[in-house]
Amino acid sequence: MRTELTPVRVKILLNILKMEKNELSAANIAKKLHISKSTVSRAADSFANEKILYEKELKFTPYGEKQVKRIDHEKEILQNWFISEGGMSFQEAEDQAIHLLLCTADQTRELLIEKLASAANRCALCDVDGFCEKCIDYLLADGEYSIAYTIYKDNSKEHLQVSMANEGFCHPGILRVKDGVGYVYLKSKRLVRPLPTGKGMMSGQVDEVAYLMNHQFQAAVRNNNIWSFPTSCMKFTYNKGEGVLLGSAPLKMKCSSGSMYMPESVAIFTMALVL
Repeated sequence: MRTELTPVRVKILLNILKMEKNELSAANIAKKLHISKSTVSRAADSFANEKILYEKELKFTPYGEKQVKRIDHEKEILQNWFISEGGMSFQEAEDQAIHLLLCTADQTRELLIEKLASAANRCALCDVDGFCEKCIDYLLADGEYSIAYTIYKDNSKEHLQVSMANEGFCHPGILRVKDGVGYVYLKSKRLVRPLPTGKGMMSGQVDEVAYLMNHQFQAAVRNNNIWSFPTSCMKFTYNKGEGVLLGSAPLKMKCSSGSMYMPESVAIFTMALVL
């Protein structure tokens, strides 16, 4: 599939994957990407011919969903690396990540992703006691910051794996700082997935979020579909030379679809902010 892709078509696929169902349309994708509606429609027709989308629908086939999720996962790993190591903005990092995915051979790409994921596992998920949440006080001025983030499975022992919860929120997130106190804001969205039995679909949205503070999970604040939690629950590292702030925190989440198909689970929220 990669031989047929262009940066614009990758972004179209990622918008189909992440856009809320009630907002998903060729017109809305075109508006968001600043391209014509006909460009989106032609791409959708091409994706249908390749069995990535169903005919006349902005809906993935099982094959298409698997392929696009892989692209999204690899794109986020590269994007986070460009932000943390290259000092790029969110949009610059996304563009570079997509370009790199499209221009590298499969074997090279897979090796690169494996190495970067391993490095992220050691760096972002490590428990660093020597650097606490108080860094917000003197590193960040009061204001609002866009943050790149990824939510990883907590039970990944050998290989870093992105949690399904990562798809349950809009990207990027927001970090707001006032009087030296920081809060992370994440906007949840509804997901629709095939039932494990293959008969029918299930729909759900993040229904509960809790953060770990003093060895106990505490409920995050909810305002409609916006969830917020304090940065005081996070472990931070700061690379002064690179000017990058990395933070991580365990989150416990529950989905509205019920525990039968999506049971309550703990995942690791990681964020990167270039200062």
